[in-house]
Amino acid sequence: MSLKHNFGLDHVVVAVRDLVASASRWKRLGFTLSARGVHSALMGTANYTVVSREDYIELLGVVADTDQNKSTRDFLRLGEGIERAAFATDDRRRA
Repeated sequence: MSLKHNFGLDHVVVAVRDLVASASRWKRLGFTLSARGVHSALMGTANYTVVSREDYIELLGVVADTDQNKSTRDFLRLGEGIERAAFATDDRRRA
């Protein structure tokens, strides 16, 4: 019996200090961005996404300091860039 399942990249999160300026730069580079999304007050973050057929890139910015986004703020003190990657599977019990 084969235990095959699909596993791959769902999206990457690119943390940025200035979300509006970063979105503008990505647009000038030729990317199509979603409308700005705002996460919950608990999260204190907002985003734009660049969606492709199988996955997407999330530009993430902090809009209010909260306990939930402390790790992102700590990351941004050092610089901007890929902060994390989220993976996808069709069977999370076997991933």
